[in-house]
Amino acid sequence: MEKENIEELLEKVYLLKESFNSRSLPFYYAVNQLGENNIKELIKENYLVLTPQNKIELTSKGEEIGEKIVRCNRLAECLFAYVLKLDPSLISSNACVFEHVINPEVEQSICTLLGHPRRCPHNQLIPPGKCCKENRKVVKSIILPLKELKVGEKGKIIGISTGLHNRYDNLASLGLHPGIIVTMHQTIPVIVVKTDETTLALDEEIAKEIFVKRIEDN
Repeated sequence: MEKENIEELLEKVYLLKESFNSRSLPFYYAVNQLGENNIKELIKENYLVLTPQNKIELTSKGEEIGEKIVRCNRLAECLFAYVLKLDPSLISSNACVFEHVINPEVEQSICTLLGHPRRCPHNQLIPPGKCCKENRKVVKSIILPLKELKVGEKGKIIGISTGLHNRYDNLASLGLHPGIIVTMHQTIPVIVVKTDETTLALDEEIAKEIFVKRIEDN
């Protein structure tokens, strides 16, 4: 089986496991989704294991590859959506190609450039990488959490990384949504930002979930 085919299958298992919120998948379901021959081949190559409970689980080898592909896919989506501003209809298809060719160095560089995002444009969690755990930074990230803007700096909101839909809706009702330009007015004792419409005080945790593209003054 070719490397890319293995990666695609392990990515699918990882995503199914993620959607089930479970480490194991019923054997019959895995076979229905991936095909019996593919399951047998992945077990033979030690990417999957069949448990005594007749369930499928990723081995540590399979988990590592599946997680890597999912991480690269979601980082690519962030890059295409937030930096390159591709048409939404092109993002997923291009990310599916890009995920197989990003080497670890490029993957970590993209993640650092983007400010170690926790969620992709589709609001799916991005598995953390080595660079996230080391909290690596570039001298001046293009994209960063709103919280990291300095007083007087401007940023254009490019994404809101929260799993809470009501929080997303509340921020939108306040005028904070992708495309809006904000200016950091104050960071202590609370974070205060200004838009064209209003001045808003934000909780620090919320300011961590709003990602902006820093706007340099000419």
